[in-house]
Amino acid sequence: MLFWGIAGLLTLICVILVIWPLLRQKEVLETNVDYNLKVYKDQLSEVDKDFQIGRVDSKELDAIKTEIQRRILTENVEANQQKQSKQLTPTTYVIFTLVASFLIPSAAIGIYANYGSPGQPDVPLSKRADLPTLKTVEKTTSQEKKSTEQHAGIDNMITNLQEKLAANPKDLQNWELLGRTLLIRKQYGAASNSLRQAVSIFPNSLELRATYAEALVLAAQGRISREALKQFKLISKSIPKDPRVRYYLGLADYQQKKIELALQKWTTLLDETPQNAPWRKMLTSRVDQATKDLVIKTSKPKQKLAANQKSTTSGGNTAKPSILKEGFQGPTPEDIRAAQTLSNNDRQEMINNMVEGLAAKLKDNPNDLDGWLRLSRSYKVLGKLEKSKQALKRAANLAPTRVDLQLELARALLPKGSSNVNATAEFKVVVERLRRQAPEHPEALYFGGLLAKAEGDNSSARKLWSKLLEKMGPNAPARSIIKNQLKELK
Repeated sequence: MLFWGIAGLLTLICVILVIWPLLRQKEVLETNVDYNLKVYKDQLSEVDKDFQIGRVDSKELDAIKTEIQRRILTENVEANQQKQSKQLTPTTYVIFTLVASFLIPSAAIGIYANYGSPGQPDVPLSKRADLPTLKTVEKTTSQEKKSTEQHAGIDNMITNLQEKLAANPKDLQNWELLGRTLLIRKQYGAASNSLRQAVSIFPNSLELRATYAEALVLAAQGRISREALKQFKLISKSIPKDPRVRYYLGLADYQQKKIELALQKWTTLLDETPQNAPWRKMLTSRVDQATKDLVIKTSKPKQKLAANQKSTTSGGNTAKPSILKEGFQGPTPEDIRAAQTLSNNDRQEMINNMVEGLAAKLKDNPNDLDGWLRLSRSYKVLGKLEKSKQALKRAANLAPTRVDLQLELARALLPKGSSNVNATAEFKVVVERLRRQAPEHPEALYFGGLLAKAEGDNSSARKLWSKLLEKMGPNAPARSIIKNQLKELK
């Protein structure tokens, strides 16, 4: 009895909730027609504003307003018809109330008697499984239909913009709008072409250049092309702190296998990035990956080439096996995973410790050519240029017949951007090695001329640089520099 009493009370509440709105005077609900009328009225005011600022002329204004007013009249007629159709007489209210009062409890009892009785068997699992599947299909179909409609609207906008640009190809705003719209549709190649047109019209817009460069990256599936890199570098000259440009410049270094430079740029950017910045998570992921790659690169042993072994032997040195082969195995997978969870400072400290560990190993094995080269590059990454130069000297001295090492050391000894050099003993030794091993090499001729000039032998300098001009050809970019050097000789 208690159950039926509760069931009856709940049924009574449901009946009251249903018939109560019918027993009082209701306000007519806003229909779709009412909403459309508001939209049309707003459109009328917007058209007037467009006319005032010159977006439309008087003829277009009259045509648009006439069309909107026609639609308003049509909607008013439909609104009146809907309101009249929804007006019910008092007799109708009473009949509907009585029917609802009878049907609700009757339907509830009938449904419970069939489905709610404990003695009834369960619904088969296969039938229950079909229901959500049908709902999912219906929902997916609805979403696909909505997406198709949205895409159709965007495609129509693209077509209209293309028609306008065909008539007026110098319209900056339409080129930019077309490019951004194509980006939304993921037509990156076409977007970059449109944005390039916009940049050609307004080359001083750095924001426009940045969008163009990003479109180029997307069109190349994430690769930084030469044109994109050119744009990012140009923007960086005016806005060196722009995080987007700094990120892409680091990505360009990373893709060119310059992992050290990429990590340096990304780490600096990460230190300056706010905690709530939307790109911080992506940037952190890049830093972690670059750190992992760098740790592997600086610890993975390289196989010695036969030419390198021959060069070392001809230099009169008998090198011991590389310390990397003797037991310096680098980080384990656990070490790499641990490095990815460290803070920037802790990660940097870990790298420093690994480099210092390599330096300590080289003290016990000073004839390890590969070890010294790796140490030199590691110091360079850390910004310790003097230590990098000293390690490079050790490598060059171990292999005096290797032209590549002598060239690298000569460049390190010559101040960047300078053509003047002191005739130091070490620079003289390096240049003499180059002149013996590769006397016709352009850089050997250039460095030889610098050394001769520093020692006051202008005749030899003129001879070497004149020979260099012959090898460079008439269209070489550095030809004018060498000519100026020759003019300075007395």
